[in-house]
Amino acid sequence: DPWVRSIAKLLQDSEIQILLIDTNYSHVAKARMQGLPAHCASILSEFVEEEMDLAGIGRLLAVTPNDEVNALAVREIAHIFGRRNVYQIAPENSASGRRRRSVGDRLRGRVLFQQGLGFAQLNRMVEDGAAMKRVTLSETYRFDDFRRMNGPAALVLFLIDAKRKLHVAATDAPLTPKSGDTLFAIVPMQP
Repeated sequence: DPWVRSIAKLLQDSEIQILLIDTNYSHVAKARMQGLPAHCASILSEFVEEEMDLAGIGRLLAVTPNDEVNALAVREIAHIFGRRNVYQIAPENSASGRRRRSVGDRLRGRVLFQQGLGFAQLNRMVEDGAAMKRVTLSETYRFDDFRRMNGPAALVLFLIDAKRKLHVAATDAPLTPKSGDTLFAIVPMQP
């Protein structure tokens, strides 16, 4: 999807190794046209685990619109990357109380970004004009300046610290940006 490709492109341009996997060939083709490494396969297939080179990747971000697929992907890949390095987008139905139809918390990966910010909400933000931004903080441009310029709704998704280590925003590990960090954020269109 467009927001997923935008994030992947920003990370790739910052020399973070990425790999997109999708069963939808149209999505894979669009990613490849943007110069992104992408494979048409199921993350649950033996092909992914046994034949794909996942060296250097280190994390799984399950960001399909299907919460069950995301949970299955997390469970399937956790033994490769470790439980601390498998994430999934917040389920669409978590806030609405549909407990009978939602995947249990013990079966999920770490929730990406923030609770209640699911696939549909991110898609809507991008459709409404939100942009993915990469910003490097410094002594003269601090996180407070970023907030002031981009508004309180700007959401930091990742950061690369001064040692070039990637940090993923998750509900259990909010990011604390500081000078020298490069932020990757989704910034809603200003009215």
